[in-house]
Amino acid sequence: MKNLFLASVARNTLNKFVESLDCPPSALKVAFVPTAGNIIKDNWFVTEDRNKLVDLGFTVVDLNLEGKTKNQLLEEMNGIDIIFVAGGNTFYLLQEARRSQFDEIVTEFVNRGIPYIGSSAGTLLAGPSVELALEIDDQNEATDLKSYEALGLVDFVVMPHYDDKEFKDKIDKNLQKYKKYKYKIIKISDNQAVVIKENSFKIISN
Repeated sequence: MKNLFLASVARNTLNKFVESLDCPPSALKVAFVPTAGNIIKDNWFVTEDRNKLVDLGFTVVDLNLEGKTKNQLLEEMNGIDIIFVAGGNTFYLLQEARRSQFDEIVTEFVNRGIPYIGSSAGTLLAGPSVELALEIDDQNEATDLKSYEALGLVDFVVMPHYDDKEFKDKIDKNLQKYKKYKYKIIKISDNQAVVIKENSFKIISN
């Protein structure tokens, strides 16, 4: 069964994810993908999400996508129970997901029922397109990216940080530009997440 937890700031809502588990976090291994933040000098938000997972009791395995092949990633993901994709530059994340074929791996894993947790850029990656990250993230950091097409794990776009003063004006500008966008858009605050179970979803708040 498809199981996704698409957050704006995952550390703010991860307790809700833990409440849904059938076993303690200490019994689960998380593949933590920091790639989107690797090109950002002050990527404290990645560290804080990772620290929250550790504090909750999960075993965390770092999974960098840069320079990796699909087989290398599969080997590193052996025994993984959860995939967590952290925030940063959405376009760079998509570029590296395509290069490494992580996009294919995630689709295979999610279809097998492995939970996917997204935080910010990781949340946008799960949708059908990352186009709405324009104006917010620097596309020039992903010079080899040929398309905005994302993983398509869900058929709608979850737009994070809607209440964040740093992003709100840019998001509003984008949403005005894409007023008749081809995909459904769900806006969430930094204390919200969208929980997807198979073909239904709900917005939860902390």
